[in-house]
Amino acid sequence: MANSENPKIKACDRNKSSRDAIRYAFFNLLNEYARQRGRMMVAEISIKTRDGKIVTPDGTLKDILRLDWGHWESKDEADNLDEEIEKKFAKGYPKDNILFEDSRDAVLMKAAANSRRMALDS
Repeated sequence: MANSENPKIKACDRNKSSRDAIRYAFFNLLNEYARQRGRMMVAEISIKTRDGKIVTPDGTLKDILRLDWGHWESKDEADNLDEEIEKKFAKGYPKDNILFEDSRDAVLMKAAANSRRMALDS
C-alpha cells in the first residue's frame, strides 16, 4: 500500500494541516498585536540561551533594533501543555517572557516562578 493510501498517514496529514493552520493563524494574531506596538514576530529563529544551548521557538518578538522581547511556542492540542512546557525548559528554552499555547489554553511565563494561564475559548 502506498503512503498516500494508508489511512493512518492520511489522518496524520489532516491533523498536521489542522495544527499548522491554527499555528499560522495564531502567529498572525501575535504579529498583528506586535505590529501595533512597533514590534514584530519572527518565525523559527534559533537563539543561544544563557547556558549556551541553541533552541528554536516557534516565534520571537523583536523590536526595530532586532532585540528580543519575548518568545512563543505552539503545541499540539493532543499534547499535555504542562509536560511540554517542562520539556522545553529542560532543553534550555527561556523561562522569562515566553507564551506557550495549544489552541485551547495559553500559559504566559513572565519569570520561572510567575505564570499566568488562560483558556483561549473564553
